[in-house]
Amino acid sequence: MKFRLLLPSFNEAENLAILIPSCISVLEKAPFEYDITVVDDGSTDETASIMSNCSKDRTVNLIRHSRNMGLGSALFTGFKELAPECDDGDLICTLDADNTHPPQLFLPLTSKLSEGFDVVIASRFESGGEVIGLSLYRRMLSRAAAVVLSTVYPAVGVRDYTSGFRAYRASCIREALDTFGDHFITRADFSCNAEILIKILSIGAKAAEIPLSLRYDRKHGSSKLRLVRTSMGYLALLKSLRRLKRR
Repeated sequence: MKFRLLLPSFNEAENLAILIPSCISVLEKAPFEYDITVVDDGSTDETASIMSNCSKDRTVNLIRHSRNMGLGSALFTGFKELAPECDDGDLICTLDADNTHPPQLFLPLTSKLSEGFDVVIASRFESGGEVIGLSLYRRMLSRAAAVVLSTVYPAVGVRDYTSGFRAYRASCIREALDTFGDHFITRADFSCNAEILIKILSIGAKAAEIPLSLRYDRKHGSSKLRLVRTSMGYLALLKSLRRLKRR
C-alpha cells in the first residue's frame, strides 16, 4: 500500500512551509511508502519558492495551474494525475493546505480505511471533533450545509459532507473518474468536497468518519472561502445532483 497525499493550494506559501515538513515527519514514521503532490492553483505569493525547496525531496511533487481555477479544478487535476498510476491497494488522502488539519490523523484515517471502507472523513461533527478559531457565522454555515446535505442525500456513516480532509481508496477514485469523466467534479468552489463525496457514494462507496480537531488558530493569512459565493455554490450543487441515483 502506498499513501498518496494530495494538497490543493492557492496562496498558502506560509502554511505550506510549516505543513509539508510536518506531513513528512509523520509519514516518515509510517509503515508504508508515501509521496506528496501539491497542486498549485495559480498562486501569486511565494508558493513557487517554497515548493522549489520542498521538491528537492524526491517524495514531494508539484503540479502548477497557470491561473487560479478553483479548489474543485485543483482536486480534479490531482485525482487525474494520481489515480491512474495507483495500485488498487493504494490510497489518496486529500488535505487542506492552510495548516488547519493535523497530519497526525494520517494513520487513524488509514487504519479506518482498512476496515473495508472506501472513504474515511476527518469530521468536525463526529464525537470528539471540534472547531477552534473559526467565527460563529462560519461555524453556522458549515453546520447548516451538513444538515441540508444529510437531509437531501442521507448516507450511512456521514455527518461532515464538506470536510476536505479525507482518505479514499484509489480504486474508488478511479471508478468515479471512469463513471463521471470530466463531470466528476463540476464545482470550482468549496462545495466541490460535497460533490465528490455524494458522487462516490452514488456508485456504491462505503463511508466512515473519525473525529477532527479543526485548528483555524494555526492558519496564516486570510480565508479563501467567500461566504455568499460558497452558499450559492451549495444551492447550485443540490440542483445539479437532483437526478443522481445511488446504487
